[in-house]
Amino acid sequence: MEALKGTTLSSPQYIHPRGDPGVVVTRDPHSLASRMERARYLAHRGKRILYVDYSGIRTVEELEEAARQATSMVQAEPPNSVLALLDLNGVPFGLRLVRMLGEAAAANVDFVRARAVVGLPETERPTLGAVADFTGRPLEAFQSTEAALDWLVSHAPEEPESDRR
Repeated sequence: MEALKGTTLSSPQYIHPRGDPGVVVTRDPHSLASRMERARYLAHRGKRILYVDYSGIRTVEELEEAARQATSMVQAEPPNSVLALLDLNGVPFGLRLVRMLGEAAAANVDFVRARAVVGLPETERPTLGAVADFTGRPLEAFQSTEAALDWLVSHAPEEPESDRR
């Protein structure tokens, strides 16, 4: 998968997560984060869902990189078509995370049809309402991935009659 300006997500260099022009940061190409795709499409009940795996991320840099990867995938899709599942299990929750998720939601508002979140602490769930209000798109938190996937499928666009045959 191609990332920004000719780099790839598996290459040892990538454009800085804040998009600063001309700033290139070197990373270890052998690290687990470099080898893993944090954002990928999967199928659930015949529907395509973008799964963004933030689970276990401990640094802001890793979080921003994963968000950048997901954003580039989302923006390659038609408007109002993406169903997204965000896995936040084990991610330290704080203002930086809220800000980053809000920025990603704003950047992708025209492309995302609905978002589901797993792994969000109960105490932080009211934050989702603000993001949903801001984007005007459905956004729900779930205890299980299966429940989140089922909810997302219920928000999938209707297929035209000609595609149902």
